[in-house]
Amino acid sequence: MVGKGKKIREKKWLDDEEKFVRLICLLKLEIERIMFDVDFRKDVLFKLWSKERTREPLLKTLHSRFFDLDFHSLILLPKSLFKKIDSFYKTLDDLTFYVTYTEDMPHTMKSTFDMFLKELKHKFEVLDKEISLYYTEE
Repeated sequence: MVGKGKKIREKKWLDDEEKFVRLICLLKLEIERIMFDVDFRKDVLFKLWSKERTREPLLKTLHSRFFDLDFHSLILLPKSLFKKIDSFYKTLDDLTFYVTYTEDMPHTMKSTFDMFLKELKHKFEVLDKEISLYYTEE
């Protein structure tokens, strides 16, 4: 059976509104991925840290593309999101720095990690509510 309707092709030129929608969608997906992965993998990541003394799996889980964005992209975000996004990613950056350079033993590291995770969850909830004002999944 032959399908009916028009074939819609991707735009080659994106206006600022379309760029904003795509940026907010990607940020939302990234934030949700980081929060899910960190929470879901936490126990396994700490077993690896404790047994193998490897930080790489944890650091890969915390990796964010946000820090690669330029001001031309970030300027598209509404002012009401600036501080909330910055706050979330600042905490994520602090956690990444801690995990990268800590000399703490696994138990202390897990305790500190849990403190960071609690703070990230709170900032995620605030940010997710704000993002939902601008973006709804289709």
